[in-house]
Amino acid sequence: MIMIIYNNDKLDIITTHDATIPVDCKILGVIDLWEHAYYLDYEYERKNYLIKTFYLINWEKLLLKINKIKN
Repeated sequence: MIMIIYNNDKLDIITTHDATIPVDCKILGVIDLWEHAYYLDYEYERKNYLIKTFYLINWEKLLLKINKIKN
């Protein structure tokens, strides 16, 4: 999984295995990288799946979440 997190006043992107969830940060978004998430549409093209997924993220809403956490 790829997670967009907010930790120690900074935005970060981390990867985890086997659905491990970090406990010391705020999780703002998750992208599933298990094959069941993309295989029917992308087969083995995980890179294309990730590129398209990043275009689908509502970055303005993500920014609002970050500002809410800060305040």
